Amino acid sequence: QIGSGRAYGYGVYMEPGCCFVTGGDPGVDMFSAWYPEAGLTLTALSNNETNTWPLLREACSLLLA
Repeated sequence: QIGSGRAYGYGVYMEPGCCFVTGGDPGVDMFSAWYPEAGLTLTALSNNETNTWPLLREACSLLLA
């Protein structure tokens, strides 16, 4: 448990209604989220160190509204 109803283990974060993985290394970044109740999986990959989280947050707000 890492606070705010979020849990973490083996590289997977779990929140109510969503599971996601995120990671990166020099030159790459990725974020993938699964919303089982909505039947939706969103994934962003970047070949630079751009943080993909803001892109996914915006996509979620549009698609899950």
